[in-house]
Amino acid sequence: MTDAMIDHVKQNTAMLEGFLTDAVNSFGRGSVLSKIEALRADNADVDDLSESEAAHAARVLTCLSTLTVLSEDVANLKRVETFPGTQEAITLANAVHQARAKGHSQAEIEETLNGILASPVFTAHPTEMRRASVVEREYDITQFLSSYERTTRASERKALEEDLFRAVALLFNTRLNRPERITVADEIQNSLGAVRRAILPALVELYGDWNREIELEGELPNVLKLGSWIGGDRDGHPHVDDTTMNYAFHNQAKLVLDFYFQQLDKLDIELTLSEELAPVTDALLELARKSSDTNVHRVDEPYRRAITFIKTRLASTWQAILKLPHPLASPLAGAYETSENFVRDLLIIRDSLIEYGGKRLVGRTLKSTIQIARSCGFHLLSLDMRQNSAVHERVIAELFAQQVTGAVHVAADGRLGSGAGERGA
Repeated sequence: MTDAMIDHVKQNTAMLEGFLTDAVNSFGRGSVLSKIEALRADNADVDDLSESEAAHAARVLTCLSTLTVLSEDVANLKRVETFPGTQEAITLANAVHQARAKGHSQAEIEETLNGILASPVFTAHPTEMRRASVVEREYDITQFLSSYERTTRASERKALEEDLFRAVALLFNTRLNRPERITVADEIQNSLGAVRRAILPALVELYGDWNREIELEGELPNVLKLGSWIGGDRDGHPHVDDTTMNYAFHNQAKLVLDFYFQQLDKLDIELTLSEELAPVTDALLELARKSSDTNVHRVDEPYRRAITFIKTRLASTWQAILKLPHPLASPLAGAYETSENFVRDLLIIRDSLIEYGGKRLVGRTLKSTIQIARSCGFHLLSLDMRQNSAVHERVIAELFAQQVTGAVHVAADGRLGSGAGERGA
């Protein structure tokens, strides 16, 4: 971190510390601040604090430490790593541009991209004591501070200062630790909260950038797939079993299906093309024909009717996977058997837009929805099944024992002879 960045961190930390001071005073705990200052100046002894003062002093100091770390995190977001000997940021798009500049063919580039797979894997630990509520407050502060640094409008900066004060005050008055050890269900919900809040929006933005900046003749491959241990890590964890695994899959599916519904709602608002003005493909017309949308104002809007049909099928998929009713489900539109079938319907919309309007008509919403559906399917995260090697050894030993026993019985029957028994063993 450069000296300029360090100075910037100090400025932001001082601003957040000022908001914390205001919050502490607002809640009638100002006397604790003077006690802390006395401790810092070696003019007081910790033993002089009452139990209540010590508890609030610890809370203030913990919040100060957190706010300093958040200031550093926001500053680090501005750090850009560059390729050696260049000023180009290390990004996938710039790597492709460099490959082209060095004479690599389009086929070579696409073959390389198809061979790339990055899989960020969520992990958790049962000793994690931070509550999701605290993580949410920290996330709010980070977002507000990032926005504060980007804007130059005085009115907007003033509004963000108010947002920051409120977020800091809420953090100060939120219980920091859990009263009991975190459960596997808590771990699952915490990780999915991060996915919903930050990871999926980041994927939408990232795939949007790649689709715009990387020019390929074929489809942009799925170079990212999300993974998780949480709910499937049985290696020494006595509370992870088939129940937690099903809980993880259920909640992951619900999150990603909710995301698809939100994306389809956006597309419904965007794709208001009239058939009288813009032709469509036969495949798109067939999707629209299957729709139960009888709104007279959409008679000439096949894209919106097709989206309604897709939403109906997705609602039936919701019911099939989650075993929960959905208001949009209809027996006339069956569930998608696979996420590939869902993608196929989205591609019908995309291909029709391209054929009668060109690639620029497709838009980021549809592109990113297709890409994330290809990457995340209806499961969102691939779940690693981790198990202690001793358990694998017992299972394999049992399988071998059963196979040997079965082979002996076959040989005793005389139907296959002793050679069969040897092969079976």
